[in-house]
Amino acid sequence: MRSPYLHLRRCYSRVEGMGRIGEHSFSIEMRSKRYLNQISMSDRGRDPVLIEGFLGDIENVSLVEDVMFEINGVNGVLRVDITNDELMKLLSRKASNKSGDSEGGKC
Repeated sequence: MRSPYLHLRRCYSRVEGMGRIGEHSFSIEMRSKRYLNQISMSDRGRDPVLIEGFLGDIENVSLVEDVMFEINGVNGVLRVDITNDELMKLLSRKASNKSGDSEGGKC
């Protein structure tokens, strides 16, 4: 079985070669294209790209090899190249912002 961690690391290496060191890579693997709702991108490089779909019922959420956050749904898998330390810092920052939010959940 191929390692999704190695796949993301290869993607990350390609991104590094493009001068984007430090950006996090991601992958979306769907069981079928019927679970994709929309993929939208233009020919212009700076325009936004949108990928929407349905992971379905979540079967598992894990941190693979302490460097990749993985959400497994019945229809597909979403992987994000992020370390446990980075994830915990972000979650604790979000929790502290929420507890100090006097307006209760304002986005």
